[in-house]
Amino acid sequence: MIKWLQSVPFVLSGALHGGDLVVNYPLDSPISSKPGLPSTTPDELLFQELANSYALKHPSMVGSKCYPDEPGFKNGIVNGAAWYSMRGGMEDFHYFATNCYETIMEIGCVKYPNNTELPYFWEENKESLMNYMWQAHLGIKGIVYQAASGLPIPDAEIQVSTHIDGEWEPIWHFVTTAAHGDYYRLLLNGKYMVTASKKGFVPVSHIVVVRNHPKKGATKVDFAMTPNVAV
Repeated sequence: MIKWLQSVPFVLSGALHGGDLVVNYPLDSPISSKPGLPSTTPDELLFQELANSYALKHPSMVGSKCYPDEPGFKNGIVNGAAWYSMRGGMEDFHYFATNCYETIMEIGCVKYPNNTELPYFWEENKESLMNYMWQAHLGIKGIVYQAASGLPIPDAEIQVSTHIDGEWEPIWHFVTTAAHGDYYRLLLNGKYMVTASKKGFVPVSHIVVVRNHPKKGATKVDFAMTPNVAV
């Protein structure tokens, strides 16, 4: 399964669980031995947006509590480590080892509901699921290819920097191009510098303004690269 996840350019993933009503987003692995502290990624705000895209469309996830002693979850979302820390989870694996962004949807207070309840769960979650899938079109996508031949360049790194107070600040998380040179990078609205790089080629950068629109495709940003020939 791990080889499959690393070989296919998945963009967005969601795991459905039972036992609570909340969307859990990375990281799950704790940053310290003290429980209850959030463990965030460089894409913290993006993950919150992804989690909200599901929770806010659910009829009962926001403001609900499954257990009396539970503190409740703001907007129906929670950072994994701040809630239920663990190591080796699939959310964290996706973020560090693939191009995919994953969240976990806890869709019911009962851990193992009866299969006769499946139609009810579908009705309660279908709008959230549809809206979540549309989030795969956030940000940018494109092809990295050789300028002279047009051949695709696989395994090129796509690095993004944000424009803050007149300076470019890198988001320390990159995605890589797939076998056909295609890449997909989820991003929120904003101004970015996007750089494609690979050993043996001259890096190429573009300035991009991302304006996401509901149910519209990602902004297309292609990169034509030339070999880095030593003189």
